[in-house]
Amino acid sequence: MCPNCNGTGESHFQQGFFTIARTCSRCHGEGTFVKYHCTVCDGRGTQKKVKKLSIKIPPGIDTGQRLKLKGEGEPGTRGGPAGDLYVVVNVKEHSLFAREGADIHCEIPITFSQAVLGTEIEVPTLRGKIKMKIPSGTQSGKIFRLREKGLDRIGSYGKGDQFIRVIVEVPTSLSSDQKKILQEFAQAGGESTGPLSENFMDKVKNLFCMFVFIFLLSACATKTVIRDGQELPYEEAAKLDYDIIMTTLDKKNENKERLILYLIALLLPSQKVNS
Repeated sequence: MCPNCNGTGESHFQQGFFTIARTCSRCHGEGTFVKYHCTVCDGRGTQKKVKKLSIKIPPGIDTGQRLKLKGEGEPGTRGGPAGDLYVVVNVKEHSLFAREGADIHCEIPITFSQAVLGTEIEVPTLRGKIKMKIPSGTQSGKIFRLREKGLDRIGSYGKGDQFIRVIVEVPTSLSSDQKKILQEFAQAGGESTGPLSENFMDKVKNLFCMFVFIFLLSACATKTVIRDGQELPYEEAAKLDYDIIMTTLDKKNENKERLILYLIALLLPSQKVNS
């Protein structure tokens, strides 16, 4: 028993007309104290130990998420229950797969002939290899989607998807026969049949047409033209004609470089210079 508080855990003292009670400074409210401390725990009642635990990792867990182990934390005071242990997960990066939520991304190389002619290849997944069809004319960088081949969705149903990006490998060393075949392919027009090159040339043509149109506007900004019997500012008439011509050419699927000659022939001869 604590001699200071006589086992009450409190010490009292008088302050004027009031009696104030405070927690005993010797036994810290316990009412008892250990006169001779344990040499192992130094009177704390607990001691530190290293303990290995087996943890069940749920499928689909991601970096930064926590697992709760009940009762594996710090021991409670005065014989109370122990706390909980929280384990923060850090997922190690994979050499082949990259993760984005529950989805999986990877890159698969294919040969030039496989991309041109099409083929069927084996691709790795988290659950083994599967067959995937490569259609003819596949461009480098095209992404294929394999549904339900990703990770489990934690707190939800189903699985993520796997996205496969194919990379067309260009051969670095060719035999004389292979070079001859490729040269014949290029001479036969094989270099101008790709959808990317055609789309690029269309953008270049459109940019050139727009440049000429802006040049005509800046060169004739102070002039007027006659449209349907009315005298209009050059800029207003040119914009009107441009919209009509572009719509007509798009519907007819014709080359837009004809717009340049059409604008010059349509606008310039009908100018009337302001005095």
